Amino acid sequence: LKNASLAIYTSDWAAKTAIDHYGADPAKVKVVPYGANVTSRRTAADVAGFLGRRKGDVIRLLFVGVDWERKGGPIALKAAKQLNERGLKTELHIVGCEVPGETPDFVIRHGFVSKKTAEGSALLDRLFAESHFMIVPSRAECFGLVFAEASSFGLPSLAAITGGVPSVVSEKNGMLFPLEAGGDAYADWIVRMMADREAYDRLAQDSLTEFDQRLNWDVAGAAVVDLMSKL
Repeated sequence: LKNASLAIYTSDWAAKTAIDHYGADPAKVKVVPYGANVTSRRTAADVAGFLGRRKGDVIRLLFVGVDWERKGGPIALKAAKQLNERGLKTELHIVGCEVPGETPDFVIRHGFVSKKTAEGSALLDRLFAESHFMIVPSRAECFGLVFAEASSFGLPSLAAITGGVPSVVSEKNGMLFPLEAGGDAYADWIVRMMADREAYDRLAQDSLTEFDQRLNWDVAGAAVVDLMSKL
């Protein structure tokens, strides 16, 4: 870090760590978020079409992660359970991991889904397009690439304030909750948001805007080139 002319990190948390723990010169520390690993770009019209498929009769929550505990799976499960108990029919779709023990009927397990297969890619696209919220309340996270991918579909993300997550998720593309917040806090917010469909639709479109303006590889690449060209 002392010899480097430029030190680029993907989150404010990582950049602050370099400064606080390793004495990096703040003048040479910059932040450029990762872009979403998606193969196609969606438009506002595409998201409008997705919103037409996100009916209010069933709320679909999407959890994507390979580590059930670290990614906050129990909190997501509790949030879905609370929503159902309050009379808001809710499904929790789980991708990437196996949930320990028995799960209620409202939990749909998809297991590990590979983007490398046409079937897997199509399933993921459908889940991202039809779900109302990405919910991954990670207990620890360096970045959270899945949130950038969710934004590319106009899918708002619900996440916890930890590590690099606040550099991906904000009120522009979802909601951040205190790390100690339980499933009831997530459920409360979902109930309020789904009671105002216009606000939800705006948040979905704003999520796409966040992807277009900040969370894609074209923007990230241009930012890195700009920083390097100034050296």
